[in-house]
Amino acid sequence: MNLDFQITIFAHLVMNTLLREKNASNKNNHKRFINLNLIKETKRKITMSVTTTSKLAYKELNEEGIGKTQKTKIMYVVKEHYNIHKEGLSLREICSFTNFDINAVSGRVNDLKKENRLETTTKRKCSITNRLISPVIIKG
Repeated sequence: MNLDFQITIFAHLVMNTLLREKNASNKNNHKRFINLNLIKETKRKITMSVTTTSKLAYKELNEEGIGKTQKTKIMYVVKEHYNIHKEGLSLREICSFTNFDINAVSGRVNDLKKENRLETTTKRKCSITNRLISPVIIKG
């Protein structure tokens, strides 16, 4: 678990505890109100730093060419699977073929959809999760 995530969890726990205390008793409301505002401000700063970190990681991923390599491999897997089975793949199924994490697959598939290289097709049940999904196929 990374440090930003741990701090966010801690801030949520403390904020929830303070809210429970505030509802349970009106004593020392001024002190609790100040603490609650401090925690909210801390949470806001943490969230901003996580967002900034995510944007930097995404930029770095694209500059190093890793995103392009992942997209190429995903396109290949989706195309070959469709040529053989005549059906699209879910994100989890793509993960199982490529060994990429779900967050990487989701990001690259969204990129490929925006680039009009992939599209969703008729819904079906995922072979891994058994949930109803909108599989992706090569657009064209």
